[in-house]
Amino acid sequence: PRVLGAMVGDVSGKGIPASLLVSTLHASFRAYIQTHSDLAHLVTRLNTVMYENTTPDKFITFFIMILDTSAHTVTYVNAGHNSPYVFRGNNGKIEELGASGLPLGMMETVEYQVSTQQLEPHDVVVLYTDGVTEAMDKSQDQYGEDRFRKCISGSLDSSAVALKDKILIDVREFVGLEPASDDLTLLVAKRMN
Repeated sequence: PRVLGAMVGDVSGKGIPASLLVSTLHASFRAYIQTHSDLAHLVTRLNTVMYENTTPDKFITFFIMILDTSAHTVTYVNAGHNSPYVFRGNNGKIEELGASGLPLGMMETVEYQVSTQQLEPHDVVVLYTDGVTEAMDKSQDQYGEDRFRKCISGSLDSSAVALKDKILIDVREFVGLEPASDDLTLLVAKRMN
């Protein structure tokens, strides 16, 4: 079987404290991924490390998934991150890959649940950070979840790369010349057949 892993996270705060937290997460992830193949156990361990190495006001929203391209499944744990979406190519339905636990580092003991979704031909999975949906125009209006979902739904016949580009263009057109208020992370995967 061919499997791909992906993760996305968003750290509270900015500057050096946030950078140190990301470095701690990265190092811990690299160490624990070698010995923990169960995603729930891995994320629980990462939460413990984050809790032990930060103050209560610092945390990381975190989403990790394993995409099995042979079984056509996405298996994931969502630790308080924006719910990624599965856009169903055959009927236009939108499903959220919701949170199964709190963000990393908020509480010492958190149990996370692993979930699995079957992907049908032409289904699209979209992971993102709030920098996408909270991008602001000159009136301080946010791009928002509704416009984000509408942009994706209107382009489901596109390739994953073209869809990603369409989203970024739509966000840029909405924001105009306003400076970015947050970083923007976006990952798009599509089952072709």
